Amino acid sequence: MKKNFLFYGTLVTTFMTIGSAIMPITTLASETEPLISQGATSVTKSDIQQQFNLSDDFMHSINRTISFTPTKEQQEKIDQLLNKRISGRIIGIDDVLELIAIAGAGYAAGHWAASEAHKRFGLSASSYKSNRWWWRAGISAVAGIPAAIGFDDYFYGI
Repeated sequence: MKKNFLFYGTLVTTFMTIGSAIMPITTLASETEPLISQGATSVTKSDIQQQFNLSDDFMHSINRTISFTPTKEQQEKIDQLLNKRISGRIIGIDDVLELIAIAGAGYAAGHWAASEAHKRFGLSASSYKSNRWWWRAGISAVAGIPAAIGFDDYFYGI
């Protein structure tokens, strides 16, 4: 029970730490609100006509021609509309999957490093367990917390 609690607690803490360090909060969550409804075009047409003070004749000429040269005031109004901030609430699933992949690779690297230390350098489980906090601190500083957990799990047989 204690091992599972420590493992999952460390795992959650690692994800929280890595997630806040790699991605800003604005990447994870934002809200989208449509500025113009996709409903009736006549409503949109009248809104544009009112916003830019366009006459009916001019609106009909826009429908028939491709070229449109706005006045300076109209161009400023267009720029203001385009520069409005659209806030959105989107959870970046790809960002979460990237974090899982990074943590998984770190864990696997720590597990591999522990097996190499055991095979090549003769680091025994009892030697590791007696100085585990020094090993954990060193590995966490050099390779990260997931690698330290993988290293630790190797010697504890997990």
